[in-house]
Amino acid sequence: MKLAPKPYTEGRVRLPDRRQLGYAEFGDPTGDVVLWFHGTPGARKQVPPATTTAAAERGLRVIGVERPGVGLSTNHNGRTLESWAADIDVFADRLGIDRFCVAGLSGGGPHALAVAHDLGDRVAGAAVLGGLGPVVGDEAPGGFLDSALVVQGARLLAPMQAPFGTMLSLLIPALIPFRNQVFGLYARLGPDTDRPVFELPEFRDMFLRDLIDSGKRQMRALVGDAVVFMQPWHFSLRDVSVPVTIWHGGSDRLVPFHHGQYMAELIPGAELVTVPDEGHFAGFVRVEAVLDACVRWFDATTVTAGTASADA
Repeated sequence: MKLAPKPYTEGRVRLPDRRQLGYAEFGDPTGDVVLWFHGTPGARKQVPPATTTAAAERGLRVIGVERPGVGLSTNHNGRTLESWAADIDVFADRLGIDRFCVAGLSGGGPHALAVAHDLGDRVAGAAVLGGLGPVVGDEAPGGFLDSALVVQGARLLAPMQAPFGTMLSLLIPALIPFRNQVFGLYARLGPDTDRPVFELPEFRDMFLRDLIDSGKRQMRALVGDAVVFMQPWHFSLRDVSVPVTIWHGGSDRLVPFHHGQYMAELIPGAELVTVPDEGHFAGFVRVEAVLDACVRWFDATTVTAGTASADA
């Protein structure tokens, strides 16, 4: 049976307010860095099964970073996309990383774009894989929920993060003995376009291991993500200045395709890679193509830096 990739190291980074962010590293320890932001739910090991080999072959160091309240990361009530970008700025400094790419799956997509916007001078490029677009505000693509209902829902949900998080923390361990049955049920009842991915043994192993690890501590990140998604983004997609490629399944039933399409239209120079007959994990399983894009972005950064030095 094929197993999920194992990180060569795991750890925590301490932030100025004494919170910590958990992480796991894959690939080439000396390579250019790709910060990988997991989906919702998810944790530090939620990377594509081919990541270890694909990253090592391309000389890339992939670091899965956990959001507050899950796995090894400390909870952070009231977090936003803006506070996440600020955390990543410190995270990179603590690990001695100057420049990096970002990649975000699903709920990690908005977090990747926030970092790309706020830390544009440090980000070589951003990959968004089935990422959720804004659901409120002027740049919401529509068709999700009425904006007024979403805003009201955020107000009601925010104070419930702690009790919901505690409930989930208790629920996950209770389901561990039945994890294969639960995963099998979800695979059968979930979107039919994603069933071929769910049937991959290595994907099942990755998903279950990651969920179990994240459930060892608080699961407030799941609720925290929902609150973040239901709020207006603090930046305009039109102001993202780094290279962006969006992979989105044309038959995605979890995050509708028009989210990826709409964001690609707003972000200057963004590329949209459409996978017509596949679902939510269309970009996730194409990790080789995602990492190839990161290599191109790093190479372009090197060429630009060299030209600037010559001009000086």
